[in-house]
Amino acid sequence: MRNLLLACCLVLLAVSPSLAKDNMSSYWVCATPTQLQSIRAGDQPGHTYAISSGFCKPSGNNTFQEKTVHFSNILDKSGNTVIIQATYVSTTLSGDTINYAANGSYDVRGGVIQTGMVTWTLTGGTGKFANVTGEGTCSAVGDMNKTVSFTCGGAYTL
Repeated sequence: MRNLLLACCLVLLAVSPSLAKDNMSSYWVCATPTQLQSIRAGDQPGHTYAISSGFCKPSGNNTFQEKTVHFSNILDKSGNTVIIQATYVSTTLSGDTINYAANGSYDVRGGVIQTGMVTWTLTGGTGKFANVTGEGTCSAVGDMNKTVSFTCGGAYTL
């Protein structure tokens, strides 16, 4: 019985480091989409669906040393609210990629994102990040140049 207990403890000690999550943070500035297609929903004035894609520039101290981020969005706009589903593919300085799946909402006034909140999940990548998992949130703030700044934080496991 003592040997069984010792064996279980050794297995738990060996597995525990691989289950530990590390904290991460990043800051991205995303430009106006380079591609945007929009259609009216037709059920009420101002309700539209859109798809867009473009690029973000990571800056500051970001955990994954990202150098570029490509985004693809599905947008559902009604009034001043935009609901978003997105995929972000980040390329690190080493050339590895990190895949993010995200959803959230923005408050939009006069065609400019004012504020927003996005929840993301890491869904893998390439190289060092092939098996990365994690989750977190980003707060979004837009400006008159129609760029959006994201301040993000969460936890991940490689």
